[in-house]
Amino acid sequence: MGSRNFIITVAAACFAAASVQAIPLPGGRSTPSSRGFQDGETAPKSLERLLIELRREQDRKATPLRRAVEDVVLALESVPKESRDSSAAKLRGRLVELGPASAPLLVRWIDPATRLGLSDSESVESDQAQKFRAKQIAFALRGVATPAVTDPLVRLAREGSPAARLNAVVALQGCAEQERARPVLREIYANETGELRRSALESLATYPGSDDLFVFALEDQELVGVALAALANSKATQPGVMSGVIDILETPRASRHLPAILNFFRAVPEAFDAQALDALANVLLGGELGVQQKTEVVDTLTRLDLSLSSALKKRLEPLTESRVRELAKNALILLARHRDSKARRRLLGPYDSKISSAKNRAKLYVDRGEIYYRIFDLRAAIKDYKRALELGRSRDVDSAPFLGLARCYALQGKFKEAADYLDRAPISIATLNELAEDPDFAEMRSDKKGRLAFRLPDGEGARR
Repeated sequence: MGSRNFIITVAAACFAAASVQAIPLPGGRSTPSSRGFQDGETAPKSLERLLIELRREQDRKATPLRRAVEDVVLALESVPKESRDSSAAKLRGRLVELGPASAPLLVRWIDPATRLGLSDSESVESDQAQKFRAKQIAFALRGVATPAVTDPLVRLAREGSPAARLNAVVALQGCAEQERARPVLREIYANETGELRRSALESLATYPGSDDLFVFALEDQELVGVALAALANSKATQPGVMSGVIDILETPRASRHLPAILNFFRAVPEAFDAQALDALANVLLGGELGVQQKTEVVDTLTRLDLSLSSALKKRLEPLTESRVRELAKNALILLARHRDSKARRRLLGPYDSKISSAKNRAKLYVDRGEIYYRIFDLRAAIKDYKRALELGRSRDVDSAPFLGLARCYALQGKFKEAADYLDRAPISIATLNELAEDPDFAEMRSDKKGRLAFRLPDGEGARR
């Protein structure tokens, strides 16, 4: 409960108590409030007096917290310019550790114009230090969300100085009352320009239920990246989304926004249809992309469940002759995954030759198993990974065959076997937690028993 609500509640209680005191008692007697007080009796405290005492008690309790906040404020403003990147996260962490009770004390500091009063300096260095402090505190407020700061943040977002408005919008990403903040952020997005408008969209991206806005934002080349990230996060698949993405792919903007587009397709593979494949293939083969971008496109295509026509396979064949090894390899993997026997032979030939000349090297089986896994020949991959484990007491094997087997079994729907190899893998619990987010384990995580294998910290998967 916020302090304002608490005071109102106390006031109501005091008023009720005062009313009870005024009620006449049987026999004509009355409560003390309706008569004089005898010597030694104490008059009841007035409502005003009770509220003053309450405020004093709150101030007494808040003083240590206020000092702790101001200590961090001073530390943020004192960080040397060259150390700001390395110090910011640590100092933000100190604020978050103070908990939600600190949030009301933090709000005023997201305005760079607010000063500690320790210096009257208005040098460029001082101004930059205050801007740095204000920005970092806005970031910290996202981690101490509480309804007590919704009103002041909304007010600053609407009426503050330009810097304070921007920082308030950033802080509203962690708003505890999203339905109250959403209209304000939409208003700012609709009426403002530049960084403030972009920040409003970024904050809305953390709120569920704003996909309609992001579809429209795809038309703004300055906001495409933010919109695609939000749509990927919400797994949006409505028709307007795909038509907007394809429109981008069919314009000169495609190369600029390619990373965000590929991330969207990887996050929402079910949205990738034949029309999207044609548009992306045209970008890939059109001559506008650099080698690294081509490599990333082909790698993304190998991860998607799609069907390549014979005509498209022929168009892709020149990529297998690239002098850039990774691009050529990814192109061969893409074609081999779609049953191109020639590409499969070219891809696996070097691995087969190495194993023929060194049949007892575990690492060679791990390497070939990885190729089988990437072309989705899971049975062959499992065979190689198991052979690596049979040979693999050497130091060059580590966790790879265990994780390879876990992936293959998870993709086959054999969650018990996958869980067994995850449990045997020499990896940390943190790494195990991260694997729960891997697309290969998506179905396994959604399975009640399969989810336990990731030892997640919510209690369902804690390591016993």
